[in-house]
Amino acid sequence: MQYRNIVQAFATTPFACMPEKLQEIAQLLELKATGAVLPQAEVAARIGGRREVGAAPVALHQAAGGSSGTGRGATIAVIPIYGVIAQRMGMMSEISGGTSTQRVSADLRQAVADPRVSRIVLDIDSPGGGVYGISELADEIRKSRGPKPIIAQANSLMASAAYWIGSACDELVCTPSGEVGSIGVYGVHEDWSTAYADAGIKFTLVKAGKFKAEGVDFEPLSKEAAGDMQRRVDEYY
Repeated sequence: MQYRNIVQAFATTPFACMPEKLQEIAQLLELKATGAVLPQAEVAARIGGRREVGAAPVALHQAAGGSSGTGRGATIAVIPIYGVIAQRMGMMSEISGGTSTQRVSADLRQAVADPRVSRIVLDIDSPGGGVYGISELADEIRKSRGPKPIIAQANSLMASAAYWIGSACDELVCTPSGEVGSIGVYGVHEDWSTAYADAGIKFTLVKAGKFKAEGVDFEPLSKEAAGDMQRRVDEYY
């Protein structure tokens, strides 16, 4: 199986993501793991969002009106949060697009420190993503509030982990056709044991530590491992 480390990371990470989007990612991983080659356009269509390449600069816009205390000519920093959210999107850059919490954090700090910026807008179109880095980013947004208004805009989807981030802002607004919500956390375990057996592949597990190999994909999920996954999901929820 190809991309084994990525598949294993996916199987052991709690997600705060819309179920249908996570299912699309799981199906894409399964295809890639079996050696399938998909056109980049199809990958983008399945995952959603733009491919993140490095840290994009913060977009600065001049306000056209004077509503909500924003005078004409005031500078607004717009930080995009598109697609699936993960702490380090580069880890899955070959098969997914999206936004890293590290990049958003860096953009936020830049906008807060920039004397030209009078307010900050998080432009969000995301189904959510992994839980790693989300709490830390939400805390940083909350602590950055005060000197400059921070507004989260659902444009047009702000779900799960994306809503977690948006709810930390001073204000949350939604486009007329947008969606906000889908609050919850869950994990996925993929049991490949039958597929491996059909392919004539047999694993011999050598380990140290009682819980070291919990949730491996070459055997069914044990009751103890399932209980531990449930505990982690409950903690994040």
